[in-house]
Amino acid sequence: MDCIYSSKRSIFYLICQLICFFSQAIRRVVERDHISQDEAKRRLNTQMSNQERFPYANVLLCTYWAESVTQKQVEHAWQLLLQRINGNVPTS
Repeated sequence: MDCIYSSKRSIFYLICQLICFFSQAIRRVVERDHISQDEAKRRLNTQMSNQERFPYANVLLCTYWAESVTQKQVEHAWQLLLQRINGNVPTS
């Protein structure tokens, strides 16, 4: 998975990572796919964890944070996107 994220980073400048607690992710998968909790856990355990994804993200978002923190992160993502649209892409 690391190579997939690395190649995406070179293609896409702005990568937002939504933080989702494992228990919440299980619930969402069970509801969406109509599968058991054990099957949802098995599927989720094959994916990268939040911590493994963090280095590849430009912006982190979490709905569990205070609204003011989430708002600040969304504004940061918006500014990065505007820079990208205007051709002012930072090198790092």
